[in-house]
Amino acid sequence: MFPRPILALALLFVVALVVPIQPANAHSRLLSPPARDNDYCGAWSTLCAPCGKTKTKADANPGAVTYKRGQTIDIANNHPAGFIRLSIVPFTSAQTIDDFTAGTVHYSCHESGCKSGNATNPNGPDAPGTPVDGNRCSTKFTVPTWLKDGQYTLQWLWFGGASYYGDENRGQTDYYSCHDFTVRGGVAVNPFGKPSCPTFFGGDAVSANTARCKYFGTGAPFQCRPDGCAGSYKDGRPVPLVQCLGTKATTTTVAGKPAKATAA
Repeated sequence: MFPRPILALALLFVVALVVPIQPANAHSRLLSPPARDNDYCGAWSTLCAPCGKTKTKADANPGAVTYKRGQTIDIANNHPAGFIRLSIVPFTSAQTIDDFTAGTVHYSCHESGCKSGNATNPNGPDAPGTPVDGNRCSTKFTVPTWLKDGQYTLQWLWFGGASYYGDENRGQTDYYSCHDFTVRGGVAVNPFGKPSCPTFFGGDAVSANTARCKYFGTGAPFQCRPDGCAGSYKDGRPVPLVQCLGTKATTTTVAGKPAKATAA
């Protein structure tokens, strides 16, 4: 059960990936802490709403979970290739796709700190017998110090993944979920602490100890549409981050970290 009081420093975001051994369409969604909408939500031919297909802000409860500024959050997920984008916007905002794009605060590898595929095929499904959500990947995210006490919404977005209906040479469209929360206390508010570009932590099962990730397609969100797009695997950083770093003087953190496991 997720604790309501502000006690633990490590809070777990669990993302469920359905990656069956038989060819099937893989999906991703936020499981814990509770997402506003527990259904799968993606950038299909008709875009799913930014925070879910069936739930709106009227259904949200940002007061159910409280974090402190500077608190470290473990974010866990798993699927072949791609990036994770984390965005934070005020709960009172319109919460459009453009709002979450403008509110991007962090990128990481989707396949960080976990196994990649199986011993015979790093781009394939998990090894036979692996439970659903049994091969979790993880990254750490710090609640920004520039956030004042108040209510916010975090959007988790996965893009640049592959293995469409078991075809490793076709891309997955983006999937996203939202988590509503409250910020109260912690380190002092630093209104000038926001970097000019989002932070990025690279390094996955393919590119361990680097500031890069394996991804499929263009390396930018909302480009693999319709689902099952053509493309190829690459190794690098998210395109929006590269564009930002190329146009702004910044002290943004761009770092690599070791992968904890290799192919099964």
